[in-house]
Amino acid sequence: GYHCRKYFTSFYHLFALTIFFFFCLYFFFFTIVPAHIYFPFLHLHIHLVSIETP
Repeated sequence: GYHCRKYFTSFYHLFALTIFFFFCLYFFFFTIVPAHIYFPFLHLHIHLVSIETP
C-alpha cells in the first residue's frame, strides 16, 4: 500500500541520485580533467609556434 509505494519512491530517488552522481563524475573526468591535461600542451604548442614565426 502506501508504505510500499513510499519505499519504492525513496529507492527510485536514491537510484536517480546515484545515476546523477556517476554522470557528474563521468562528465568531470572526461571533460575537465582532459582539458587541464590538454590545454597546457596546446597553449605551449601555440606559444612555441608564435615564437618560431616572425
